[in-house]
Amino acid sequence: MKKTLYIIILVAVIMLAVVLGFIYFNSKKINTPNVNVSDYVPSKPVVENQKQDGSLHVQVVQIGNVPAHYEYRVVNNSNYAIKRIIIGREDYYKGSPELATPPLNFSFDTFADPGSITQPVGWKGEVQTMEESNFIELHWSTDKANSFLLSGQTLSGLGVTLPKLDDSYVNSHWTVIFFNGSTVSGPLEKL
Repeated sequence: MKKTLYIIILVAVIMLAVVLGFIYFNSKKINTPNVNVSDYVPSKPVVENQKQDGSLHVQVVQIGNVPAHYEYRVVNNSNYAIKRIIIGREDYYKGSPELATPPLNFSFDTFADPGSITQPVGWKGEVQTMEESNFIELHWSTDKANSFLLSGQTLSGLGVTLPKLDDSYVNSHWTVIFFNGSTVSGPLEKL
């Protein structure tokens, strides 16, 4: 009986944290300059990862401590639509995973969806691992052109719940993949 009550309270607290995070993200005004990105050629994906030029912002806020919940918001002021967002990877081609703690109830054996990764409609969130590494990265992606994050748009609702606090979820990097296959990376911005 006490265990059931504890689980109900835990679920209610997590749901409240997600709602408060959503309200916070949607009420926070940000100043993002509209920078022209001329390094990306849609017909020819770049071979190497491009450096962050200020036209993209991936922002994070921590909500709660135990369990800890992190919400990410992507502001796309580049010239191209985004189809994949990676948290915890500094460079798509040369980088390695940076996140230390797996999501709540995640299993390295089964890779079962723990239900602790949230995403907006049309997007899919998942944990990615690398052989011989104890670190992970989070991927959110969409294959539907009508769900791409278009130039001038902001995408919220990318979230993850952890069993404990982990600074790597706010101090690591992000990489995005554009619809044309080119990539860009940068450091996370704390809200």
